[in-house]
Amino acid sequence: ITAIDAGTMSGPEYINIKMTWAGHDFGNLIRDPEIWKKTKAGALKLGSWSVRLLAEIAAGFVKMKAAELGLSLG
Repeated sequence: ITAIDAGTMSGPEYINIKMTWAGHDFGNLIRDPEIWKKTKAGALKLGSWSVRLLAEIAAGFVKMKAAELGLSLG
């Protein structure tokens, strides 16, 4: 998962940085403070993680929350 796309530098005071779609998706997954808190706690228990794994953990918590609300995500 690539969350940030750092473009070329056009000067010492300017760096072109853009968030990718995957970065936006990840931000949306962890927008809820409780989901982010659970995601961080899960990652800390693992001890080693990547952004992709963080996104998968967060997605799992979002799906659990949806199920608690009676929503089926498939």
